[in-house]
Amino acid sequence: MQLVSRLAARYSQKSPPMHTSWPLHAFKSPALFAGLLGAVLGSARASAAVLSLDFDELDVTGTPTLTAVGFQSFTIDEANAVVTTSVVRTFGPLTVTLAPSNASFGFDDRQRATPVDSGSFTGGNLLRDFVFSRATGAGVIEGIDVTIAGLTANTPYQFTIWSFDSGSLGNRVSDWFANGTEVVSDYAFNGSVLPTDDSQYHFMFTASTNGAGQMVIGGRRDPASIDGAGAASFGVFLNALQIDTVVPEPTSTILLIGALGICCGRRRNGQRPIYLA
Repeated sequence: MQLVSRLAARYSQKSPPMHTSWPLHAFKSPALFAGLLGAVLGSARASAAVLSLDFDELDVTGTPTLTAVGFQSFTIDEANAVVTTSVVRTFGPLTVTLAPSNASFGFDDRQRATPVDSGSFTGGNLLRDFVFSRATGAGVIEGIDVTIAGLTANTPYQFTIWSFDSGSLGNRVSDWFANGTEVVSDYAFNGSVLPTDDSQYHFMFTASTNGAGQMVIGGRRDPASIDGAGAASFGVFLNALQIDTVVPEPTSTILLIGALGICCGRRRNGQRPIYLA
């Protein structure tokens, strides 16, 4: 902060000349400029989870769910049955809708005994339960859609999806889309291979919302998805979803500091100030 204050002071020595644009030293108050610059630099470092959902199994009302710390629970029903219609849940200002891409297949939920926390792996409550699409069959590429409404319009977010089932052996393969654009191809897992640390069985992508502040995440079964016997089987599994704000690239901050340095040098050398339109 001392550096920010010194930079601010350099731009507040004189009143700006008459010009149609604002020069960088137009801020006559060092405190004002320092606050502005600090806010810019601070926002470049900021990152916060907008939403963290753990898709849990809930067959009986009142029974505990395996919800990971820091996550909110999303359950689809209490009947342990295939769901063929949309399930809508509200989390503060956000509305999340889970729906099958094809009602002929629907989706369901499960809870497994494994994996459990051990050593470097602490995600047992995330990976033991999930929802999954029942789409299967030769050439079938259906799955599920997760629609998040209430986000900031036309804004990039980072999405993290956990996808695993210890009860699904073989090669389970899926493709994932963000507002219709494929962002992850051929994501695969074998349920017989349990995780050994928290870096496994999830993937991330960055995508922008549409003009209505909506994001539709689509998971689709890949035709290569097979069970332990080599037969076509389920491929789309969803344990958890997290949405984070996007942190600007460090280059942005470096360019800002560099520009301020150039302006400082020009002021010291008596050159004309640089103006920002």
